[in-house]
Amino acid sequence: MNRSTWVKHLSFAVILAFTAVSAAPATEVAIDFGDNAVPAPTGWNSAHAITRSGSLTLKTTAGSTTGYSIVTVAPFNNDQPYGTKTASASLGFPVGATADGIYGNINPFQNFSNPKGAFEFRGLNPAVSYGFRIFASVKKGTATPNRDTQYSLVGATTSVGHMNPTNNDLASVSLSVKPNSAGVIRLDVQKGSLNNTPEGFYHIASLRMIYTLPATNTPPIANAGGDKTITTNTTQLSGTASDSGGSVASVLWTKTSGGAAAIANANTLKPTLSGLATGVYVFNLKVTDNGGLTANDSVKITVNLPTGQSAPTFTLRPYGSVGDANATYGYVEYLPRGYTQATAGSLPVIIFMHGIGEMGEGKRDPNFGATVPVTATDSQLGYTSTYRNASGQSVRYLNSLLLYGPNRYIRRSHVDLPFVVLSIQKWEASFPDWDVAKVDKFVTYALSKYKINKNRLYMTGLSLGGGGSLHYTYMHPERVAALLTVCPGYYNQSTDVYTDGVVHEGVGVWAAHAHNDTQANFHTRSRKLMNHMASSIGGTSSDLLHYLTTPNGALTNVDPKNLNMATYMSVGIDTATYNASSKRWSWVDGISSTTPSGQYPVLFTFFTNKTASSSHYIWDTMYDQPSVYTWMLRFSK
Repeated sequence: MNRSTWVKHLSFAVILAFTAVSAAPATEVAIDFGDNAVPAPTGWNSAHAITRSGSLTLKTTAGSTTGYSIVTVAPFNNDQPYGTKTASASLGFPVGATADGIYGNINPFQNFSNPKGAFEFRGLNPAVSYGFRIFASVKKGTATPNRDTQYSLVGATTSVGHMNPTNNDLASVSLSVKPNSAGVIRLDVQKGSLNNTPEGFYHIASLRMIYTLPATNTPPIANAGGDKTITTNTTQLSGTASDSGGSVASVLWTKTSGGAAAIANANTLKPTLSGLATGVYVFNLKVTDNGGLTANDSVKITVNLPTGQSAPTFTLRPYGSVGDANATYGYVEYLPRGYTQATAGSLPVIIFMHGIGEMGEGKRDPNFGATVPVTATDSQLGYTSTYRNASGQSVRYLNSLLLYGPNRYIRRSHVDLPFVVLSIQKWEASFPDWDVAKVDKFVTYALSKYKINKNRLYMTGLSLGGGGSLHYTYMHPERVAALLTVCPGYYNQSTDVYTDGVVHEGVGVWAAHAHNDTQANFHTRSRKLMNHMASSIGGTSSDLLHYLTTPNGALTNVDPKNLNMATYMSVGIDTATYNASSKRWSWVDGISSTTPSGQYPVLFTFFTNKTASSSHYIWDTMYDQPSVYTWMLRFSK
């Protein structure tokens, strides 16, 4: 927006003050919003960069760190440099904090509209009550429209106030509220009930926060959990963290002794360890609170990998070779370490369904043996080895199924995945969809042949197989404990009838897709699936992206099909969970397997960091996550 447009329409300034209920001595944090036409006063935090999205780490007016941050969770329209320069000195806000600001509007103006703008103040002390004083002013000649603006503080409780900024230099609004248990207060800024501007403008320019923490900030408490002895090369740590004098700001696990090991999700309380060898390991949990104090605790993991157990194996099972009519596909079999010694009905099973590039007739490449080392490299698997079938079509051998999904993860990570993994190869006249009846026959065969726990059946697939695994789960939710569908292709018949069955049977659902997938349209597949899942769980405003809020910003009441999603997502990969109470999806950075307590176990991981040419090929990133497999094991019929 150019400045001449603003001169034509309006100018304004807004000031927001935090005043702690606690007595002096107090600490002050001051924030200046706007386009920096007039520089922020000395000692103030300049927040001109977070008008639409982003976050700012806050310092005190004395220049000290606070552990606090302000995050934009609902965007404002734009900056403007026409705030008041004549605010009463008694308010305590310098001209540099009042001469510029930001605004929003509920009706279209400059190609933007939003019911409200909002910030979250994070890392606050839940034990401290914060008071807010808000000042706003709009300077526009002699015109006197009512620009009533509503300010709502949402924390442990909610406090609401109104003010008309038109030609105001004196009036202010005072509110107070405690943060919620997570140390967060949200400030919503929106049109007030008396506002008569056609655009429904609302405003904010400056903020002062004055607070007093408890006299002594005590260190947090870290608990890394009890020492344990394991007989596998993977396990999950389980720590706890607390801080009676403030809030926990971060956690971090590191290995302090022992052999090689991989730590997945090291900045969470429950990371996954993999690649462990026989020996003793020590892992340290470091907890940091919002005042910068730290605590550490360690846990000892003793690994005794069995020497008398059968080794994990890959075996190629060509179509027709097992002598069972229900074995409707050729397949690759993975048996975990100790399968021979396992009891009947004790092991979980993954059924993996491949993409269109691995279609074949279930034949083994004659240049390879029936068994394949679990450490085989890609170049040893003969991926480019094809043959002509009776119809003259070029098709893949079974070997190619070892290059993708759980099989790839097993080979490359050298993890003893504690599942039976059966990767089936399709070649059906019903192309391009998978034949669900044939898949079900194969599942029946697998349950009868292998030492499988029928209550721990996990379906997964990528692209064409992602659609096939989804289709099978819709038709047989009573059999499936959990589904992971990655960029599901072809099949797109999601309806409430199908997702109602999935929810009724308690099936865990995790989908992943890139926003710009050129081969399997995100909007007609994964977005459609998630919307119907939300509807079945219990929601009316349930569109996956309609109310998109991420740690790096927010989109409210817009259609993401018309947007460059990478602009609004923070790290290129984000994960959503659905809350039936608020009827909203909430987002976190990265690939997360965590569903908040009390919420239905549905997850969606969104890739916005892919070019058009790579947008479909997200499956290696998903299947290489150890958390994918620990997530599956949470579910049982």
